[in-house]
Amino acid sequence: MNIKLKRIALLLAALAAILALAACGQKEPQPVDPTEPPPTYTLENEIVIDNEDFGFTVKRFTVDGMYGVSAIADCVNKTDEDVAFIWEYVSVNGIMYDAVLNETVAAGSSAEVEIKFHDDRFDTYGIRMVDELTFTLVICEDRTYKELYEEQFTLYPTGLDAVEPTVREALETDAVIVENEDLSFVIIGVDEDNNAGYVINCYAANHTDTSLRLEWKDITVDGSALSGTTSFIKIAPDKVAYWTLTLPSGELTDLTVEKIGFRLIASDAAVWGGEHIYDAEHEYLTPQSEGE
Repeated sequence: MNIKLKRIALLLAALAAILALAACGQKEPQPVDPTEPPPTYTLENEIVIDNEDFGFTVKRFTVDGMYGVSAIADCVNKTDEDVAFIWEYVSVNGIMYDAVLNETVAAGSSAEVEIKFHDDRFDTYGIRMVDELTFTLVICEDRTYKELYEEQFTLYPTGLDAVEPTVREALETDAVIVENEDLSFVIIGVDEDNNAGYVINCYAANHTDTSLRLEWKDITVDGSALSGTTSFIKIAPDKVAYWTLTLPSGELTDLTVEKIGFRLIASDAAVWGGEHIYDAEHEYLTPQSEGE
């Protein structure tokens, strides 16, 4: 895949993740227990890389009562070309998360960056603190988009040595679409009154040792095709993700939204247009179909 296209794809994927994850499982804010001590992050000045060309150090984690948790990091460019520091495949406690780093650093200089972990979804995901943070650090030339560095890292901001993955409990209302040795995919509910449209909330798990790209395609509602409606997400190996598909309200006029048809595709995320490890059509009967 062309390097320039890859970086554009990374930006689009990050944006898609923000929109998809932000819509997922919205809940009313939970009251804070005044007797419970605030989160404590012990990580300080952890050097992720320091070689002859680049440096990347996570200096500390901060907690903001309004915006959530932030990682403060230094990006150091020791080369004579402008470069971009990018995070891919970010997960918190085993759950894919939309913490975005995409910072251009001029030749021979450094930049301090703030990477936000908005905690409005912590309760939905069953996360209290960022105990385990996994990400792939990609560094590429800003002008030519040539990839110069790529490696995955795991940090433990609260000082733990290992973290048990957060496990979502199955509910009677779950609609299990796929459950095999490679992939789990479950529709966990719908939001009929979302301002963006009719929102389908999903849960997916990657059981393979390869990053997967999951994609909704060929979507129909009550037998009528929706033009241009699609959605995708990338999931790192052995990670899980919450994901949403929004059906625009303008395309649902005169439809009762009782039956949603779709094609679900899973493929190797590293290979653009690569072989599908899963490709099948499905139908989901919504709560309206049951008279709820």
